[in-house]
Amino acid sequence: MFFKVSLSKQTVSNFGGWSDGEIFTPVHFRLRLSTPVNSWLGSVFGDQPVPQFEVNTRTVDVLYQLARSSEARCSDTALLTEDVRQKASEYQADGAHLQDVLLQGVGLSCASLSKPAADYLTALVDNAMVLGVRDTSLGSFMPAMNNLTNELLEAEKSNRRLERELKALRKRLGATLVLRSTLQEDINRTVKAQAAEGAKAEERLLNMDFVTAKAKELSNRRERAEAQLVSRNMDKSVTHQAVVQLSEEVTTLRQEIIPLKKKLEPYMDLSPSPSLAQVKIEEAKRELAALDSQFEMKVDFK
Repeated sequence: MFFKVSLSKQTVSNFGGWSDGEIFTPVHFRLRLSTPVNSWLGSVFGDQPVPQFEVNTRTVDVLYQLARSSEARCSDTALLTEDVRQKASEYQADGAHLQDVLLQGVGLSCASLSKPAADYLTALVDNAMVLGVRDTSLGSFMPAMNNLTNELLEAEKSNRRLERELKALRKRLGATLVLRSTLQEDINRTVKAQAAEGAKAEERLLNMDFVTAKAKELSNRRERAEAQLVSRNMDKSVTHQAVVQLSEEVTTLRQEIIPLKKKLEPYMDLSPSPSLAQVKIEEAKRELAALDSQFEMKVDFK
């Protein structure tokens, strides 16, 4: 059985120069896989068995890339380790040389130092280690102390900024707590009002149910009464609707009579008897003649 597998160019080139789309058997595939990848997996897991995994183009490509990355990291680590070892040997040689210089030049050695001097020297070395300087000279300590001073100033500056931010946050927190308390009170009042409104609504529902039942009962009674009246052949003119209609007609007629009464008011003083009316006319004529004579007299006098 044959498989046609397309690997990446980098993986294929490292597995013996297979080209994309080359046809090979699973046996060849496993043989090519066992050379670089299995050796790397064996070095990674050591004495433990390698877990089973699905063998396909993607897993082969991923495992090979992991193997190359691991080998590159291991190579870099080995170089760094060798560099550290070389520097350690150089520092040891420098230390031995300085000890020889001190011993031969001024006759000083670690054993000949007094306890305070040894303590001072140890403190000096510890400070140099903490500050990360190359040596214990003043030219090395001063830049380190300046750097620490700058870091301290930056830390104090950052601390002041953080204190200002903390103060602002505390103010905001206080305002937020006050707002939260106010909102909680509003919520409590709303809940109480909602409960009261709910009780009122329930009471209204009960009243509405009672009114609905009562209206239904009255409607049934009205229908029975109307049926009884129809069965007794009652005159429709004495019904409530007929009486209401007559009352409305009477009200309308009364409103129509009011302007007619106003028109008759000037004639209400006239006597109903013709003779009396003639007497009234004669009296009016005499009064008119007297007024005419008075008027003429006043005109002649002028």
